[in-house]
Amino acid sequence: MGKRKAILLLAVLSVCFCVHAQTTVRRWVDTNEFKGAGTVQTEPIRIWGAKWRVSYQPKGDGPFEIFIRDFSTNKYHRVTRQGSGKSIGGQVAGSGAIKDACLVIRGSDEGWHVVVSQDLDRVDEWDYRQRPRPASLTLPFGSWSGKAGDHEFSFELPGSRSRVCAVQRSEGYLRVEVEDANGVTVSRTVSSKAGESESWLYAPSMYKVRISAVGTEWNLHVETLDEGMKPEVKDGK
Repeated sequence: MGKRKAILLLAVLSVCFCVHAQTTVRRWVDTNEFKGAGTVQTEPIRIWGAKWRVSYQPKGDGPFEIFIRDFSTNKYHRVTRQGSGKSIGGQVAGSGAIKDACLVIRGSDEGWHVVVSQDLDRVDEWDYRQRPRPASLTLPFGSWSGKAGDHEFSFELPGSRSRVCAVQRSEGYLRVEVEDANGVTVSRTVSSKAGESESWLYAPSMYKVRISAVGTEWNLHVETLDEGMKPEVKDGK
């Protein structure tokens, strides 16, 4: 009987040790990557805590700015703010959890590349990899299309979170500006090649869109985030 108890105790200790090892092994994981040009608010992101860093590589001249917008406090945490002149790449590190946030990036029309990396244990990394991208949880709201030229139209969003996706059909030039009801430009995407560019809107408002296209047709899709399918945010995780 004593030998069996000893074996059972060793088995329990072994399981506890394995669980502890799984949660204490940490590594840096690139959790979010954004490429674009102009001014955007990114998709919703999650910062689990411990340590994180934001790496950025802008092109062209400034100003160039990046902020982490914390939706729970509506505070903006500065990552970098560069004035006129040649913008310089770099990396900024921080710590602490931000459960619901986005990046606000303001750069030149020549483009930028931003990567968010986080120091995760295996439990948080598993949680990160199980979460669907917000873009996969959206519902169609409206679509517009056009040819080369200048275009202007408005739409009203009743919800608080929406994705604006501009599609450039061929090489040329496409600029899409989105202005809120207060006249503030909340998004300004620029592209010269066929493909998609996106920005997110985080307030119900009447929005005005101005599009300038040269040598290309375009589509603009607005999608609202299905709040019923939004990834759950739990205390401590």
